[in-house]
Formats: sequence, structure tokens, C-alpha cells
Amino acid sequence: MENNKKICCVFGHRRIKNKEKIISLLFKTIENLILNENVYVFLFGSQSEFDELCYDVVSDLIKKYPLCRVYVRAEYPYISKRHEIFLLQNYYEKTYYPERLLKAGKNAYTERNLEMIDKADICLVYYKTDRQIIPDHKLNSITGFSYEYAFNNKKRIVNIQDEM
Repeated sequence: MENNKKICCVFGHRRIKNKEKIISLLFKTIENLILNENVYVFLFGSQSEFDELCYDVVSDLIKKYPLCRVYVRAEYPYISKRHEIFLLQNYYEKTYYPERLLKAGKNAYTERNLEMIDKADICLVYYKTDRQIIPDHKLNSITGFSYEYAFNNKKRIVNIQDEM
């Protein structure tokens, strides 16, 4: 049974509106992913309000379901044991820094998202787009680039924006 557990990564715009509506949608969507899609692991980055909202919802649902929150670090390749204990006792069940980020420089956040997408079965995103007309300049955003990467790699994408 452990083998059919799925992984969901989370990414989205830094700033979002309609937080209350999004939180309500997230509770329904994430609980559905847990119950009907067998999602057990959630991969989180940082730097966006959407990530924070998803983290809060998963943290509430962890009381009801045995979930695992994983922090995929882009900021700190090496952390002190004390900081790791802090993260693991207070926020996450696991944390790691992908090796592919070591030489990524200013592209660390983009590479981190690609790492999460590669590991995930499902991508839970908040991205305003029309799949038919994505202007090239939108791909300059980390969220836009990550969305296209997930789409082109045939990942299942659940876009909360589409539910609004």
C-alpha cells in the first residue's frame, strides 16, 4: 500500500487575492487529493502566499490524516543541526536541499520548483493563465515557467485559479 502513496508539490504566485475563498477551495481540494488520489506527501518551497496557505491547510489536515510535509530548501544548502531540529520539530516532517541547486545561483528557486515537479505525481498550483494564449513574457515568472514545465512533462495539474 505504501507504494501507491502519491506526492503533491505546491507552487503559485507570490501575492494572491481572495484568500478566504482560496482557503475554502484548498480544504476541499487537498482533502479530495488525500482521500481519492492517495496523496500522502506534500512538497513545499517558500516565498509565496499560496505556499503558506497550502501549508496551513495541510497542517490542519495532518491532525486528521497521516501526512508528510517536506520542505525543499532553495535558500540554504547546509543548515546547522539546531536549525534542522527547529524545522523538523515545528514545521516539517522532512527537509532537504536538492543537489542540482548547488550551482544554480539566481535560478535556485526555479530549479527547486523543477525538482519538486519531477518528484511529484500531482502539482497543486495557483496560476492565472489561459492555456491557449500564454504570452512569452509570462514565462519570465518562476510560477509561469514552472507551470509550463509541469504541463510539458505531462504532470497532473490542479490549478486553484481555475476553480475560482
